[in-house]
Amino acid sequence: MNTMPASSTFTTKGAALTRIETFAVPPRWLFVRVETADGAVGWGEASLEGHTEAVEATFAEIRERFIGQDSSRIEDMWQTFYRLGFYRGGPVLMSALSGFDQALWDLKGKRFGVPVWELLGGRVRDRVQVYAWIGGDRPSDVVDAAKARIAQGFSAIKMNASEDMAWLDSPKVIDGVLERATSVQALGLDVGLDFHGRVHKPMAKQLAHALEPIRPLFIEEPLLSEHPEGIAQLSKLTTTPIALGERLYSRWDFKPFFEAASVDIIQPDLSHAGGISEVRRIAAMAEAYDVSVAPHCPLGPLALGACMQLAIATPNHVIQEMSLGIHYNTNGHDLLTYMKNPEVFDVKDGYVEALTGPGLGIEIDEDKVRELAKDCPPWRNPAWRGPDGYVREW
Repeated sequence: MNTMPASSTFTTKGAALTRIETFAVPPRWLFVRVETADGAVGWGEASLEGHTEAVEATFAEIRERFIGQDSSRIEDMWQTFYRLGFYRGGPVLMSALSGFDQALWDLKGKRFGVPVWELLGGRVRDRVQVYAWIGGDRPSDVVDAAKARIAQGFSAIKMNASEDMAWLDSPKVIDGVLERATSVQALGLDVGLDFHGRVHKPMAKQLAHALEPIRPLFIEEPLLSEHPEGIAQLSKLTTTPIALGERLYSRWDFKPFFEAASVDIIQPDLSHAGGISEVRRIAAMAEAYDVSVAPHCPLGPLALGACMQLAIATPNHVIQEMSLGIHYNTNGHDLLTYMKNPEVFDVKDGYVEALTGPGLGIEIDEDKVRELAKDCPPWRNPAWRGPDGYVREW
């Protein structure tokens, strides 16, 4: 029986999408702006580090399919883009879909005047534990960098375990990893160690074993996710939590790792893995396997805003990466550069308070975005080679 008063004007229908724009901005981000017929605006982030041009090209299809569509039908548009293109998944298509999805959620939250987490079922926590990076791609000066993070309010950090490493390398390399990690722990910080997929199995096994006595928070990408059998083997050789997932792009990509019980923490990136919609589903799958979620986010403020919305509403979320001062943020372009409300990411005692603004909770300086997008050179990751001239994993 319908109990809605006949005079009610309530509707879930949103205004039609009239504009979908992308902005490549320094240091290496791709922002997405959507606008509707009634002038409402939503923002998202489709950053795919090193491949911005490919993601931007994908938005030609998104515009063709969705301009004129009801902006409130987020799930329908998600499914349409994912399934009806026939070829699905992968970093480029999913990053484009991620930024579009975030912008639609931002738009819907603003339409209802609530944070996205309210639309996801409400808060399960009042604040989110966060960590920041130290040390750079080739880790050095970690003690001074760690002291700076303590002064900023962080209680946990992440660092690359090592620089590039040969398939079989000197035991001295392992000694250096232990020395750096213990020097940071001595300051009172918890430490996550990122192998960055640059370590091959002969060294990964030794590193994982050597690190056990110092009990890092986790080891991340100890092997590339394209080696699920190796990760399963490694998981049986160490008690240290294994984190993985920044190069997985859908719940189907994560499924074999859940079934193998080979990872303890998953790290989907909300700008690569289908946005808020898909990572919400991935997190629910993970909970069923007693796996926690710590989203990957070395990106911009909109990506972090999306991560925070998920974190606030997700029971098995454990900690959130922040890019504040990360080594990729150069020439004065940092996490807070494009924000009108940077205070929402203030860190106190290792936590950020729940964002309470509508949508993603991020107020973007659109004038600055448009200005800096006019001449933004593409970012490329370093190309590393060993002493013998062979290409090494970055």
